Amino acid sequence: MKPTDFEILLDHLQNVLKLELNNEDSSRVCFAFENEELRDDFKISFTPNDVELYLIKIKNYCNKTSSIKDFIINKNSKIPLPKTAELFWNVIKFDTKN
Repeated sequence: MKPTDFEILLDHLQNVLKLELNNEDSSRVCFAFENEELRDDFKISFTPNDVELYLIKIKNYCNKTSSIKDFIINKNSKIPLPKTAELFWNVIKFDTKN
């Protein structure tokens, strides 16, 4: 069975970008991971919700920023994969209303 885009992105984040999946209840997450002032380059974990946000926002992000060269194109997926963790967080924070 072919992996879903969600599974491909999840695998990429964990095995290529070395981020940790955090399935904890957000009410019990350490303050550091919920702190909006924490710089993206210091974030080491992500949630399933972060993956969903990425999948929702990636097309608009690439269309508005014209930065497809900053992504890895996976032949098994329809979505571009981020080359860096910082790019992953930038897509998630991207305001699709602009």
